[in-house]
Amino acid sequence: MRLFLARWLENEPSAFDSDAVQKLKVRICDYEKLQGEERYFFILDRIEQETVAPLKVGVKRYEVLLEQFGLSGSVEAGVQRDLFELNQVRNCSCIVRAVGIVGWSMHARGLGSNSVASWWSARTRFGAISNIP
Repeated sequence: MRLFLARWLENEPSAFDSDAVQKLKVRICDYEKLQGEERYFFILDRIEQETVAPLKVGVKRYEVLLEQFGLSGSVEAGVQRDLFELNQVRNCSCIVRAVGIVGWSMHARGLGSNSVASWWSARTRFGAISNIP
């Protein structure tokens, strides 16, 4: 999405007329050091900071940026939910790593591998963690 907006800034001259871009406060020396598409990403970074987009979740994170350029639109609730869930699945590797750390710490505390196995079995049996190869 950021690449799309960077290209939008690059190819659509009216994009610089938006209030979000016009109100930005940047140090000109920082901006002048950049070349090519780095300048457009610099502008997007500043707009994200102003709109606190990284703190929003799901579709709203992107809609707040698109809105600054008049590109936002309505997104059905079901689509919003699906995109949010897909984003959470992306974070699954963190859960798997956390499980490994928990298993290691239980073993290090002398609870033994049987305790780790029973903990893992209980987690998967009750659906807390499922379909992990």
